[in-house]
Amino acid sequence: MLSLTPFLFGLFACMIDPEADKVQDDETTEETESEDSSGGNQNPNGDSDGDGALTSEDCDDGNPWVSEDCGRTCVGDFEVTGDDDLSKVAGCAIIEGSLDVEEISEPNLAALNHLESILGTLLIMNNSSLETTSGLENLNYIEEDLLISFNDALIDVDGLSSLKYIGGTLSVSNCESLTEISGLNGVQEVGSSMLLNNIPIANLSAFDQLQVLGASLYISDCPQITSLIEISTNLSNFGNNETIGTYDEEGYMIESLFYVYNNEQLCEDVVAQTAYSFESMGWEGKTNSWNNNGSCD
Repeated sequence: MLSLTPFLFGLFACMIDPEADKVQDDETTEETESEDSSGGNQNPNGDSDGDGALTSEDCDDGNPWVSEDCGRTCVGDFEVTGDDDLSKVAGCAIIEGSLDVEEISEPNLAALNHLESILGTLLIMNNSSLETTSGLENLNYIEEDLLISFNDALIDVDGLSSLKYIGGTLSVSNCESLTEISGLNGVQEVGSSMLLNNIPIANLSAFDQLQVLGASLYISDCPQITSLIEISTNLSNFGNNETIGTYDEEGYMIESLFYVYNNEQLCEDVVAQTAYSFESMGWEGKTNSWNNNGSCD
């Protein structure tokens, strides 16, 4: 037979505590309010991102830079040279032109969280407070160049994890805190050249999914780099976008180059091994390597 003692005790406790129901109601109210503030059950009359637009009228109530026209196509070239300019491109899904982000004080690029493709060049340069490219997670296509340079506080490029295609040049340079660039490990094709200069990365493992590198590869003044071979893991096309053996308008011979110099911990044998790997896939370019002073023991 079931004992009635626990039931009677609970009933007695409620009878002698008139505040019990009130406490339970208060807890329920607090839990509901917590859900509202987290975005799970947002109040349509609220304003979660503080941009002045009610949730019911805001196309993205998690992005304070945009309240309408999310996912739109933006035509022209855009220069974001301060925080106020971010509102001009926030909400753009496609930019039919180039985007130049310079001298913003934000630590990330969260304002650009709708951006999917750029039909020109993306330049991220001279942003002393920028710590991460977080906010660019939806970007998968850049028709021309991606240039990341002189961002002293930048510690990762993880926001670029969805990027698959760069039609022009990929350049990452002069970012003294950027010890790893694994956020670029989704890139499968770089139509022109790749330049890595003055960044403290240790290897090229970020490019182990790269299949096409259309022109040349330059690696210089990377004081921590000791390995290069990772870039050849899936690479099947190197230099084929150059018309090798012809001359440009200034009379210089056009050829695919593998330039490696001034890398103080890199062994020359590693350069030779990587060049041989390129040649094994049919690469017909030229290797220039000097002043790589790492031990080959």
